[in-house]
Amino acid sequence: MLEPTRAAVRHYVPDGAFETALLLRCRLALRFPAPHEPLRSLPDRRNGDGSWPASAHLRLTTPVVHEPWNVVDAGTVHLDHRGILTTATVLGVLLSLCNDGGRVEQYAAG
Repeated sequence: MLEPTRAAVRHYVPDGAFETALLLRCRLALRFPAPHEPLRSLPDRRNGDGSWPASAHLRLTTPVVHEPWNVVDAGTVHLDHRGILTTATVLGVLLSLCNDGGRVEQYAAG
């Protein structure tokens, strides 16, 4: 039942820190090994203040839209200009990896 999802996650190439974090979260949930290169590249992508550059796009749907994936103009899309959602998502997945038996060290080591 999950095979189409597993295949999509297995071959997905993330674009930006936000997608990388989401991919790592999916791989963790599916009990896949995390890909070494995206995980190793996350620290190098940080800004000088420790945050990650904005790469999350947020869609704010109108209240009448209940299935935005079925509507062409479901609402305005905004970039996470300050990188708050991107940074929180990256830190969340790194914490999940650390809390999962030290898997973050295993993945980062290659």
